[in-house]
Amino acid sequence: MIVRLCVASMLATVLAAGLLLAILLIGGMLAASQQRAVTVEVHTDAPVADTDSRFLSLALPIQFVRTGKHQLLRSERFQTLAAGLAPAFLRLGGTAEDFLIFEPTEEDITKLASGPELDICALSKNDSTKWEGLGFEANVTEKKVFKNFTMSEVEWDHLNSFTRCVGYDFIFGLNVLLRNGSLWDPSNAQLLLNYTAARGFKVNWELGNVCDNSGNYHDSKSYHGNGNLEKSLAKVEILTDRSPRAVDRRFLSLALGPKLIQHGTLLSLLRSERFQTLAAGLAPAFLRLGGTAEDFLIFEPTEEDITKLASGPELDICALSKNDSTKWEGLGFEANETEKKVFKNFTMSEVEWDHLNSFTRCVGYDFIFGLNVLLRNGSLWDPSNAQLLLNYTAAKGFKVNWELGNEPNHLQKISNRTVNATTLGLDFRQLRSLLSSSPAFKNSILAGPDTTRPKNKTLRFLQRYYIDGSTAVLDNFTDPTLLDMLHGQITAINRVVNMTAPGLPVWLGETSSAWGGGAPELSDSFVAGFMWLDKLGLAAQLSLDVVMRQSLFEANYALISKDLDPLPDYWLSLLYKQLVGSRVLKVKVTDGSEVKVSNSSEQQRTTGEMDRKSARIRVYAHCTNPNSPQQYQNGSVTLYVLNLHQDHRAAVRLGGNLAFKKVHKYLLTPHGMEGLTSRHVELNGRKLDMVDDRTLPELGPQKLPSNTTLLMPPLTFGFFVIPDAQAAACM
Repeated sequence: MIVRLCVASMLATVLAAGLLLAILLIGGMLAASQQRAVTVEVHTDAPVADTDSRFLSLALPIQFVRTGKHQLLRSERFQTLAAGLAPAFLRLGGTAEDFLIFEPTEEDITKLASGPELDICALSKNDSTKWEGLGFEANVTEKKVFKNFTMSEVEWDHLNSFTRCVGYDFIFGLNVLLRNGSLWDPSNAQLLLNYTAARGFKVNWELGNVCDNSGNYHDSKSYHGNGNLEKSLAKVEILTDRSPRAVDRRFLSLALGPKLIQHGTLLSLLRSERFQTLAAGLAPAFLRLGGTAEDFLIFEPTEEDITKLASGPELDICALSKNDSTKWEGLGFEANETEKKVFKNFTMSEVEWDHLNSFTRCVGYDFIFGLNVLLRNGSLWDPSNAQLLLNYTAAKGFKVNWELGNEPNHLQKISNRTVNATTLGLDFRQLRSLLSSSPAFKNSILAGPDTTRPKNKTLRFLQRYYIDGSTAVLDNFTDPTLLDMLHGQITAINRVVNMTAPGLPVWLGETSSAWGGGAPELSDSFVAGFMWLDKLGLAAQLSLDVVMRQSLFEANYALISKDLDPLPDYWLSLLYKQLVGSRVLKVKVTDGSEVKVSNSSEQQRTTGEMDRKSARIRVYAHCTNPNSPQQYQNGSVTLYVLNLHQDHRAAVRLGGNLAFKKVHKYLLTPHGMEGLTSRHVELNGRKLDMVDDRTLPELGPQKLPSNTTLLMPPLTFGFFVIPDAQAAACM
């Protein structure tokens, strides 16, 4: 047993009790030193005492585990500095140690410990990851109420590999606030001891960081909870006998903005082999070219003879990209700069049009183009420019779907012009007549209008954002109240459509997290996935046919960065495309949580009918995609689950026909030191990156044994496939 002193409180006591004596002694020494030399004699015949070889030892605060900063240990520079102070003890402890829970990523400790040994020093020599700072104020947690948090075997392996490779002896502080009545509850410590022994790690221990800055024990008000990691249990039953509905096979669809044409960057983007690879990964889908700028775009061919112009050679943009040495050099403009400017008309020639149609064809998209509704002849729409584009499109044999105008209710704000609902209805009727009179377009989709009563083959076309990108903060993206707003709005729209045109398809035609181009450093990070995945699940449950993500590229809410790197929502969308099929299944969730959730009025909830305010664990289910690259058989079922709890793990227990089935797990977590604001993502602990410009990585599962509780850390989401579900609805 070693006694560890609380130095801060001891110093306070010494200073309080002996301040005058210290001043007198120091003053006397100074006075003496001015008068005569000091004689020093060192007795070398026998030592007074032997200190430990690790006398000067070190400590790390446990906050860096709490905030996902264990990547610090991979830094070669940090390893070099640390090794210079060996031999030493390294203590991982402090105030936060009494709020840390060891939570392995799966229950079978023996299996978990049999994985390959981590050599962090060897890894650092080949790791290009740069340390980018703490990402939090060093003492920020000292000012807050403490809450429990978790450490997995990943951080534990890193800590033990680090101490071994730099020559330290490891001391770890166990949580003393895990109590069973008045006594310490050792069950979580035993779990960590078992794993540590199985891995062969050498660790020394302490129990509790009982002293605070005043020398007292923790006050009961200084922490949140009861000392045990709260677990929110959701018992899930999926009705697999029939599917109440199916969404379009292009349910998750995409959008691009016309600004790419306006700024002359469209051609080089569409010719990029890397961009084509990323886009093709999300097929099948609609690609909508539209947005605010569509109502300022005019088709202007390079010569008047459309027939002659259309007789030129066909463009194969994907074949062209393989022989094109041109490198993508970025947007050349700020992603949201036009949001702050007065809009002006600009032109598109047949060159851009050919590229758009060749691109959508080669990556497997169906094209939707937004025509300019502000081309007016008096009060009515002037179709002459649209007719010119239709003539050229028909002559080239392109297959295109159409919309007319973007957000007519906002035209006053951006152009100081208005088109009322009745007039807009007449405009759509005129466009429908043009399309129906052409053999090339009589079966084309006409999407819209945004504000008028849908008629004939018109689709109700919704646009939906949650928050203002200029004022959004991190917590907005996991706020159940904000997420629940969509439920009421879709329900209201469905009610109107069912009253006026029953059976008419409803699309969410432009949507993302935040309007105004998205929230910088949030809409393009891991945390945005909570809004995106919940929206996909809710839209499918509430009978929407298509959800179009704004945008595939450009702005802060893009799936692909301006450097053509896939962002977290891209990987989430890719997994969705691969694993989630069209047929929607009904989900029953029984709340067996240890957490008492406010505003909950019922214990059994059905997705789409549940009290949304109570749903911090959200579960959606579909038949698995029968064309998945993972080659799942017919009858398989895919769940996707969000855990919105900040402090509680989700424990999802399958019931009914799926209770004793094997599960394939696809858990997405942020990669690196930024935590929820990371622009990189891990699948089951492995960072996702493109293999090369032509190749996406294989997305493989972690296979869980039968009858496993699906555990999810706080603020995570993922997919779970039951390969042998044999669901009748999915056969």
